[in-house]
Amino acid sequence: MTLTIILAGLAILLFFIYFFYTGAGRSAYLLYVILFLPFMDLGVTPAAFGSLTVFDMISFATVFLCYKDFIHVFKKNTGYLYLFLIFIVLLFLGSLASEFATKSIISILNVIPPFIFIRLLLKELSENKFFFEKFILQLKIACLVAIAFILIQMLVGVEFSFYKELNQNVFDNGKIRYPGFFMDSQMSGLFLAMLSFLFLLNVIKANYPTVKNYLYF
Repeated sequence: MTLTIILAGLAILLFFIYFFYTGAGRSAYLLYVILFLPFMDLGVTPAAFGSLTVFDMISFATVFLCYKDFIHVFKKNTGYLYLFLIFIVLLFLGSLASEFATKSIISILNVIPPFIFIRLLLKELSENKFFFEKFILQLKIACLVAIAFILIQMLVGVEFSFYKELNQNVFDNGKIRYPGFFMDSQMSGLFLAMLSFLFLLNVIKANYPTVKNYLYF
C-alpha cells in the first residue's frame, strides 16, 4: 500500500513538473496520461472520498490549468454540453435515492474525468493537425509497455505489480491470467485487444496498411 501511495504521489508531482516545464497546455496533459498510463489507475483517495485515481486528480487539476478550453464552447457543440449536464443531474438524482446517498454522490466524481480527457483531446485534434500522429504513437508505445510488463510477469510471477492485492480473476483454477500493469486481468486483456488495432493504422496513408502494420498487429 505504501509503494502505491508513493508512486501515485510521484506521478501527480511529475505531472505538474511536466506540464509547466513543457508549457504545452492541454497537449501536455493528454500526452502525459498516455506516457504514464501504467500509473493512471493508482488510487489516491480512500473509498469514503470517491476512490479517486491519479488520472482523476490530474484531470481535475487540468480543468483549472486549462480553464479557457472549458469556457468557450462552439454553438454547434452546445447540444453535447447540455447532454453531459443532464447526464450528471440524472446521476445526482439517482444518488439521492441510493441507500448510501453520500457515497453515491461522491462517486459521481469518477464519471467526470473521461469527459475532461475527451473534451481536450477533440479540441487538440481539431486545432493541431500534427497531434494525431504523435498521440497514436504514444498509444502504441503504451501497448508495447503493457506487453513487456506481462512478459516480465511470466518470468518472475505476478508479484511484479504495483498492487499488493490483485483481482481474484488473476488466479483461475490453478492457472494465471496475467494482469500486466493493471490490477485486473480482464481489463488488461481488453486494453491489449483494443490497442492492437492501432497497429493496423498507417498514419501516412490511412487506407493502405503495410506488411509491417499487420506484423505488429
